[in-house]
Amino acid sequence: MNTRRMIMVCVLIAAFAGVMYVTLHYKSSAPAIVSPPAPSMPASSCHGSIEFSSYTFLPGAGAGDVTARFFSTKQQQKDGALPDNWLTCIELSHGTSSSPFQVLSGFDFVWTDTSNPLGFITTPDANFDGYRDIQIQSFLGISNARYSFWLYNPASKTFVYNAALGHLLNPAFNASARTIDSYASDGCAGACYHDETLRWEQGNLVVIRKEVQEENNDGTAFIKTVLEEMHGVLATSSVQTIPANQIYGGQQ
Repeated sequence: MNTRRMIMVCVLIAAFAGVMYVTLHYKSSAPAIVSPPAPSMPASSCHGSIEFSSYTFLPGAGAGDVTARFFSTKQQQKDGALPDNWLTCIELSHGTSSSPFQVLSGFDFVWTDTSNPLGFITTPDANFDGYRDIQIQSFLGISNARYSFWLYNPASKTFVYNAALGHLLNPAFNASARTIDSYASDGCAGACYHDETLRWEQGNLVVIRKEVQEENNDGTAFIKTVLEEMHGVLATSSVQTIPANQIYGGQQ
């Protein structure tokens, strides 16, 4: 092999090694991406799963009753002791029909009390359009919970996945004010928190008020900051320093 050919071979080997290094390094260092539940599927079925509960509700005038049937692919713990139902798929059908018009999938959530589906599904009017939507609990921590939402579309008579609502913690819907409150506990025995008030504007969620309370550096006080919407922009309206012993009732 002549010198020129040897040089070309060495260059190719080095280039290939570099590509493999970058590829392996990226795979090992890239953060894991957690996908949300699948937005929806066309009428099909939760094939291969077992139904363990159901819930029937009326979305609104002209919609007709909708029955949500909950399915799992796992029915017990490895030791066979207690029931351990994992919500993996939901079939939506009209009334008592066994043929679903929509399937929601991609869940992986423990549903321990099969006799109480309302413990995990609620049907608020999340966008205040007069129709009830689907809210499914997707995360439950010590103080905070997160949900997946599907908004009812009266034109198509289907439920459309909404990612923005899924980012809110502990959402509460105020129908009279047409606002949504999202409260997140940040620790400090409940003294640290984020509290946001949002409203719908042209199909988008907009924060109109934010209240944040954080502990100062030495733990002797808390700083409460309130921001309010002014001319379409959130601006600080007040900042308050509160002694820690006032919040904890002199127990510190």
